[in-house]
Amino acid sequence: MGRKKSLQSEVKNWAPPLSVSALEADIAYFDARLALLSDRPRTYYEDAQLRAYQELINILTEHLEKLRGMSKRGKKGKSAG
Repeated sequence: MGRKKSLQSEVKNWAPPLSVSALEADIAYFDARLALLSDRPRTYYEDAQLRAYQELINILTEHLEKLRGMSKRGKKGKSAG
C-alpha cells in the first residue's frame, strides 16, 4: 500500500504545472508536425502519427481553454476587490 502512494506522489511531483504559454507551444509543435505530414500520409506509421497528433492537439486545446477560463475568472475576482 505504501509503495502505491509513493508512486502516485512521484508522478504528481514529476508533472510540471500547466501554463498557457507551454500549452500554446506544444500545440504549435504538433501543428507543425501535422503540416510536415502533408495532406495524405504515405505509410501506416505516418497515418498513425497523423491521428495521434490530431488527438494530442484536441486534448491540449481543451486543457488550454480550461486554463484560460480559470485565469479569466481569477482576474475578475481580483479586479472586483
